Amino acid sequence: MPDSAQPPESNTSGKGGFLTFWTTLPGILTGIAALITAIVGLATFLHSGKNTASTASPEQSLAETANSTTAGATTSNSGPAGTIKEGRLALGRGDAADLEHGVIGFTSNDDIMFGPESTPHLYAAGTAFLAPIQTPPSKRACESVLSQRQDAFESIPELVAPWVCVSTSEGHVANVKIVRTPGVGSAQLLLKYTVWQ
Repeated sequence: MPDSAQPPESNTSGKGGFLTFWTTLPGILTGIAALITAIVGLATFLHSGKNTASTASPEQSLAETANSTTAGATTSNSGPAGTIKEGRLALGRGDAADLEHGVIGFTSNDDIMFGPESTPHLYAAGTAFLAPIQTPPSKRACESVLSQRQDAFESIPELVAPWVCVSTSEGHVANVKIVRTPGVGSAQLLLKYTVWQ
C-alpha cells in the first residue's frame, strides 16, 4: 500500500499534542492554577477598587495619585480649619519646594530651597521670606513674627528652635518644622510643614 493513502501525521501531531497536553494531569493542574490566579487577581483588584471608592472622592483620589508621584513629598489636604496643605518634604541639596502644592522642583511659586553648601541653609525662594520662631507656631504667631522679621535665609545649625515661619510666594503663611538634618545615613533635609489660608 502506498504511503500517500495514510493521513500525514505532521499536520495533526502538533494540534493533537496541544490538545492532548490539557487532558493530562500536568495540563489539568496548569489550567486549575491559571484559573485560581485569575480569580485571586480579579478579587484583589475589585477589593482594592471598592476600598478606594468608599474612602475617597474622585477628586481626592486624583490628588492623592498626583501627590504620590512627587518624589520626596507627602501631602495632605485634611487638617485643622484654615489649613490649605500640610505634609512632609525630603529635600536634597539644591532642591526647591512649593509648599501650597507640596511639589519639589523649580517652579515660579517656590517658597523654600535647601542650599547646596556644606553647612545646611534654608533659603526663601521667589518672593517668600522667613522668620524663626521659638514656640510651637500657629498662624497668628507666624504672622506676628513675620511682621517683625523677614529673613532671606536661615543657617540651620544656628536655629535655637526647629520652627521657621514662611511668608509664601503666593501670599500665604506657613510653618516649616525641621524634623531631621542631613547626617549619617541621609543627605536629605526632612521637613514637616503646614500652610494656612
